[in-house]
Amino acid sequence: MTMEFAFNREQQEAIGSIFDEKMNIPVSIEVWAQKDSVLVRPDREPSPHSEDVIRLARLVASLHPALTVTLYDLDRHASRAAEAGITRAPVTVLRGRNGRDVRIVGFWTGALFPAVVDVITYLSSEETPFSDPNKVALAKIGSDLHIEMYGAIYDQLSAQMMRYAGALAVESRHLRVQFTELVEFPSLALAREIDSVPVTMLGQLRFNGVWDEDSLVRQITMTAQGDPGIVTLPQQVTAPYYSEADIERMAAANAETEQVPPQTPSGLYLPG
Repeated sequence: MTMEFAFNREQQEAIGSIFDEKMNIPVSIEVWAQKDSVLVRPDREPSPHSEDVIRLARLVASLHPALTVTLYDLDRHASRAAEAGITRAPVTVLRGRNGRDVRIVGFWTGALFPAVVDVITYLSSEETPFSDPNKVALAKIGSDLHIEMYGAIYDQLSAQMMRYAGALAVESRHLRVQFTELVEFPSLALAREIDSVPVTMLGQLRFNGVWDEDSLVRQITMTAQGDPGIVTLPQQVTAPYYSEADIERMAAANAETEQVPPQTPSGLYLPG
């Protein structure tokens, strides 16, 4: 299914102004896409939004000369994908310099889109909103740590974690960060036993809910140093996980009762 979305002139100008103000060095947008097979393949999860991600990446890149787009086909570049650990599509890699990059699995529209704009500016300016003490702590990390975050396009908590993902990657080349948008990957959510978002994986450690900056940095630095301690959050704030099919069913049910349907993943919007 292809989603229809577009930037109106006001949105283009707003995003372009953000880039003009905050971008310093080039950022590449690499998109790994895959054509859906007409046959059901047990070795491949469907990739319903590869074309959407390509179109969105091109739209964003058109708003500033420091942004470029490179496209890869997951089948034609299979060996390169294997080396990069890319196993499903679409995947977007936002790449700065000095090994700083953020990998996004899925369609980064909805509530995630403004967060991705912020992540691009972090990579380009090599500056993040993190406090100075947290920047110092992250800079001291000396070994690689893989961080996986899972979220949803309708969830502002997930958008906050997307911003953290970008900030972490900028502050330490040892943090390998991937964010997965789960609405289009229900089988992955089932396999990971995810029924609420956001979820964060630090190595083998799993945490449910949104973090505050200080607690997240403290847990990451402890885990990277081999400290088995767990940071306890004062409260665990999550949102229910819904697949694309779930959202479509809810929208249809609400339409039947003449209620305003919930926001569906049918396009790009800039909340707030």
